[in-house]
Amino acid sequence: EETNADDEQQKYAIQFYEHGGIEVLTRILMFNTQFPQACKKLKVGFPESDLFLRIKSLVLEIMTKISTTTIGDHVINILMENDEVLNYTFTLLAHSKTFINACQLIEDMLQSKRQVLDLHRISNITALIMSFSDSQLANFCRILAVAISDLDIYENKSSLFAQNKQKRSRGFVNVRDINQELLLGIPELLPRLVNLAVKKD
Repeated sequence: EETNADDEQQKYAIQFYEHGGIEVLTRILMFNTQFPQACKKLKVGFPESDLFLRIKSLVLEIMTKISTTTIGDHVINILMENDEVLNYTFTLLAHSKTFINACQLIEDMLQSKRQVLDLHRISNITALIMSFSDSQLANFCRILAVAISDLDIYENKSSLFAQNKQKRSRGFVNVRDINQELLLGIPELLPRLVNLAVKKD
């Protein structure tokens, strides 16, 4: 029965994608950013209303489920290649109603890509991280773990000599180190992470 359910999900996800469903979801997700004046006229609140946040939370959840199907890579590429969409998805971490679903989608997005995301692409990353509560920061660590990992920065996984040679080559950029430097520059982040690590429930 589980196999049949998975097959059904795959079939509907493909049909949804082929009929432009991802583009529609992206427009809904970005509505307040692309049409702020329309949002004011509709009296739905500006810049974000509870209604819109609940809708966007649902959109994030749908996108996360679709990203686990066979067309998941196509969905991730659409989200990751557009800096505006990527930035806004991170911005949704600032709202409690969208935090969990945004966190899950971003984690899936980063894990699915071969390249590590340069956090400098996220324009408000410092202020965003500083605004997190302890519980939110703890969940966000799942994203940080991917952002500072060395998953695929080296072509040779087994030879330290080959890795050092690649480091010294022209054009090699260690995004992990860039991200670590950015994170270490955020005030009070390291002490907060240490406190979370030693905190007893």
